[in-house]
Amino acid sequence: VSRLMGASIDTYLLEKARIVSHTCGERTYHVFYQVLAKGSLSAADRKNFFIHNTSAEDFAITTAMAADGKHKQSSGNQSQLCQSGFDDHAKMFGELRTAMNVMGLTRQEQMEIFRVVCGLLHLSNLTLEDAFLDANDGEECYLNKNHSSLGPAL
Repeated sequence: VSRLMGASIDTYLLEKARIVSHTCGERTYHVFYQVLAKGSLSAADRKNFFIHNTSAEDFAITTAMAADGKHKQSSGNQSQLCQSGFDDHAKMFGELRTAMNVMGLTRQEQMEIFRVVCGLLHLSNLTLEDAFLDANDGEECYLNKNHSSLGPAL
């Protein structure tokens, strides 16, 4: 049984911009690549989170933004854009789970966190129809109701 004997806190800048997009050659937060890594979550969990048969290329948040502002589709897994030591996402996910266990997070609490992470993956794919039309002294826009990520995002 692992026990926490001491800790120190490092300050990290969590950039909101990395949730919306990132440029080619950069990555978003590691946890997005980790939950998508084969072997990180059970098949049942992947199905519950609507990420079965998906990879980083299937989500806008894990696909780099090209210079023209559109998401760049690559021929290989986008998660391969990594620095040395950060390419085994399943191993890193295991280390994350171990750290969560040491901190006393239950499996249910961990799954709730990963549900939110997967929800953000699906939200990144949503698109708007008739974006920002002038109406009723303001602007209106509508979600594309036919997008396959809408149900899982909700």
